Amino acid sequence: MSCSPLFRRAARLKEEEDKAYKAEPLAGAVLSRLLDVCGEVSEDADWRGAAVLHLECGTGETTGQISARWPALRMVLGLDKDPAAADLAWRLQADETLDFCHVDPEDGSTFDRAWAGRFQWALGPGPVTPAALRNLLWCLKPATGRCALAVLASKPPDVHAAALKLSSWKKFLKEVPRSVSELQDPNCGRLWCNHAKADRVYAAMLEQVGLEVLMTRVVELQYNFVSLGHYRDVLAQVFRTVIDAVPEDRRAKLLESLVRAGLRKSGAKRLPSWNLQYAFVIARRSTL
Repeated sequence: MSCSPLFRRAARLKEEEDKAYKAEPLAGAVLSRLLDVCGEVSEDADWRGAAVLHLECGTGETTGQISARWPALRMVLGLDKDPAAADLAWRLQADETLDFCHVDPEDGSTFDRAWAGRFQWALGPGPVTPAALRNLLWCLKPATGRCALAVLASKPPDVHAAALKLSSWKKFLKEVPRSVSELQDPNCGRLWCNHAKADRVYAAMLEQVGLEVLMTRVVELQYNFVSLGHYRDVLAQVFRTVIDAVPEDRRAKLLESLVRAGLRKSGAKRLPSWNLQYAFVIARRSTL
């Protein structure tokens, strides 16, 4: 008995959804590589009983990678600027080792005073402003506290193509987020993006706020999409700030517009595959 076209289409969409569900999040892939580099420059004893910050933890799906890599940790505290994401992370992921909190990385008043000099490690996407870096430094234990940070050093062409579509949507924005101009800029508004020595350029920013740089590296990362739904979900995260800024009844249409623009740039007959570069920097808080 043959299946109807409608049934086959529904089955194909279900298969895509299942693949997207099983796909490794981009943040997880980057964190995994960052943890590998940390393992190269540290001993297990450096993590035993340590308190760790996980920066930009989102909904906490990847935070468990840290405690899984070093089970002897005392605790991992995930931080995110989005209060809804931090709350969801706490409700779904928190346990005796993992905890989550909402903070504004640029606003020191949102940081708990008990965090001062408390953490042996901070891991995740690197802060991109001096204010956020100073707040991070304040959390690290003097003389021994270290941070391992990753910042994007190249932008996929399809993301840039999708970002250019945002110009026609500005009329729907009550306030144009800063991220719009950053996404449309070929270098994302960052000095290190597309720079031949991106790791050293970002490291200089850390040195300016008082961190002692221990090592830098440019890391290549290929990220493959397994379905259209997977690609859509990742773009939704990349453009989350902008999508949330338009009226709710237009958000789905904006996302589909971004997806179409990205697919046109990459070639409509195949899913994109991102060949990314990240600048990894490991640094330490000085004794002062």
